[in-house]
Amino acid sequence: MGRKSLESKSVNHQKLKKMSASELTYTSAMKELEAIVEQLQDPQCEVDRLCDLTRRSVELLKFCRKKLTSTDEELTKLLENID
Repeated sequence: MGRKSLESKSVNHQKLKKMSASELTYTSAMKELEAIVEQLQDPQCEVDRLCDLTRRSVELLKFCRKKLTSTDEELTKLLENID
């Protein structure tokens, strides 16, 4: 992977990171997580970035888990009302 490609992914990561919590969606969080995984797998990933990338990954994973849990609870309530 070339330097330009890494810079492009870094820019995408920064753009997504700037999204406020209210703007963040499950889909955008997953896309950012995928971009982070690619950066972490790149042999040119700088050691200094590992903590930042891991920290952001944890934030995104918590967001996704919360979103999935709340969606599951809402769907369960809706389906209970069918009977």
